[in-house]
Amino acid sequence: IQAFKNVLKHKPDMLDAYNKLGAVLSIQGKHDEALYVYSKGLEKYPNEYSFYYNMGITLSQTGRFSEAVGAFKKALERKPDEYEICYHLGAALIELGRYDEAAEAYKSALNNKPTDSELFYNLSVVYSLLRKRDIALDNLRRAIEINSELKSDAKSNKAFDFIKTN
Repeated sequence: IQAFKNVLKHKPDMLDAYNKLGAVLSIQGKHDEALYVYSKGLEKYPNEYSFYYNMGITLSQTGRFSEAVGAFKKALERKPDEYEICYHLGAALIELGRYDEAAEAYKSALNNKPTDSELFYNLSVVYSLLRKRDIALDNLRRAIEINSELKSDAKSNKAFDFIKTN
């Protein structure tokens, strides 16, 4: 932490130092400090998507999902083709119970990474929560075809209870 602070003291325009310092602070549970660092980075680089993305991750870690959604959406405005932003946006939307929006986020991510098993898996979770059994099963099959290890996870995931009982 001190090393990154020293770098920023002497080179306050070093974009990566803001992100790395924020990440280390977040990992250490110093979430408010991390958010402050990202906001300082945004003062220097207002169009840099990574600060919003990292803010979204930190906000999600602290259960502040509404704020995380806002941060991820700002990141997407700056870098719309980054599938990882959509992935985390979808996860935050699930936490808020906004399943239709989460499905759209995962579908958008699949446009940029069409063979990602986790995206298909998460999309199947959303459709199961929406009680759309056939679509959920179709996406779950695709996920398992790509990564067979997801099969055991699906068996224990409570999000699939609707499918199991129907």
